Amino acid sequence: MDPKIVFLGTGSMKPSKYRNVSSILVELGASKMLLDCGEGSHIQIAEHYGYDKYEETLLDIRTIFITHIHSDHNLGILDLISQRNAIVRRRGLKAADHTLFLILPANVVPWFESFCQNIENLRECCEVVFIQSLRGEGFSFEGTMSKEKALNRICSAKSDMVDESE
Repeated sequence: MDPKIVFLGTGSMKPSKYRNVSSILVELGASKMLLDCGEGSHIQIAEHYGYDKYEETLLDIRTIFITHIHSDHNLGILDLISQRNAIVRRRGLKAADHTLFLILPANVVPWFESFCQNIENLRECCEVVFIQSLRGEGFSFEGTMSKEKALNRICSAKSDMVDESE
């Protein structure tokens, strides 16, 4: 099965009338991965797929990979995860069946954790993985996964999704 690439945003620094900030959706069967998640990415998803498929599309996103700390690459994760978690709760779905792997550079994590502790806990359906741990640098914060556990969980989730789409 060939992947499908959807450019939700290719602009830089701030959204404009014709271009949104960085966000690329990669589809492989029923599973989707978001490469970067600039502000307004979830709205771009609704615009691209249609508002009737918005919720299903958000639930199909199983991984968000943030490439680096610049805000035009990561400010959309808070809204997108919040919307996704609300869909899981509203539909009465099991959070464990809809785990979202959030792969972040370590320097984005304090901002994400501060939001989770002070405004809204986004971790109910979300596992945080550090890019540094995937590269074997042994970097971790309390409550995050080791490289081996992260890779095993991501690979098993992807194989489950591929099996479902066959």
